[in-house]
Amino acid sequence: MSNRGFHSTPLKEYDGDIFDCVVLDGSNVITVSTPTTKGNRRSLSVSRLVRTLQAVQKLGWPTLVGMKRRTFRFAVSSKNSNLGKKDREILDELHDSGVLSLISDERDDDWLIRASVDNNGWILSNDRYLKEVKKLAKKKSYELANEINKRRCVLEFIGSEPVFLLPANFASMSLTSTSKREIVERAVRSMTEVQTRVIGDNGEYGLAIPVGKPVGRALLGEVAKDEEVRGISRVHFILNYTNGVLTITDLGSMNGTVVNGLSIAPNFPCELSTEEVSSLQIGSIEIKIQYDV
Repeated sequence: MSNRGFHSTPLKEYDGDIFDCVVLDGSNVITVSTPTTKGNRRSLSVSRLVRTLQAVQKLGWPTLVGMKRRTFRFAVSSKNSNLGKKDREILDELHDSGVLSLISDERDDDWLIRASVDNNGWILSNDRYLKEVKKLAKKKSYELANEINKRRCVLEFIGSEPVFLLPANFASMSLTSTSKREIVERAVRSMTEVQTRVIGDNGEYGLAIPVGKPVGRALLGEVAKDEEVRGISRVHFILNYTNGVLTITDLGSMNGTVVNGLSIAPNFPCELSTEEVSSLQIGSIEIKIQYDV
């Protein structure tokens, strides 16, 4: 099997056992723990879940995702959930399409372990399952305890980007249904780009603007005239989507950024409305944007 296509740090190569699929600990992946002066603050990140699914599928591995019912219900229904409307809809679609399975709150680890053994898969999580291994050892179930250690694949994150070590297996790509791959890809696109209307001398054109990446004259020049992009900096602004809020930040551009008629301060995020269309003036062109989060 070719080792090209690893999703990993560049310092290591996978040298463990090869299995047939990946079992993903959805509750573990979606939960973000942030240290504060008052202890750890927990929040939810659908982006982490979707990006992990995408990374595993790109390596060619069929994926089973289990999430506690309590975690899912809180995420999509609770007023205290930090998720916006779009994130909740993505979770609902993952569940309705069969990508995401809801599992018992009390026996979630048992489900993940059993699913990995029954389907001959890795367990992708940053949980070490020490309690489960200890319990099995006390019961002298050494074989199953060893299976957990053998199948566990450590998952970490840099921001929302997953970091783990698995080999590529493009030969089994067909085992992941096209419809499920499309659902994950659509979810990724909805969180990583915004559809806009750009108005300039050439008329009005649709343009997908990426989220989380600097935007400047190169991208806007795809639909605007050369003389129009001269007033746009090479790195002009960036859109970010966090906890249901879309913001725009001017990145110290030469001519600044105007939002709904008001110039915004450079390097300070400005929240964009989700109730109505926002008008961005970038150089001599106007960008109309409405993002239903």
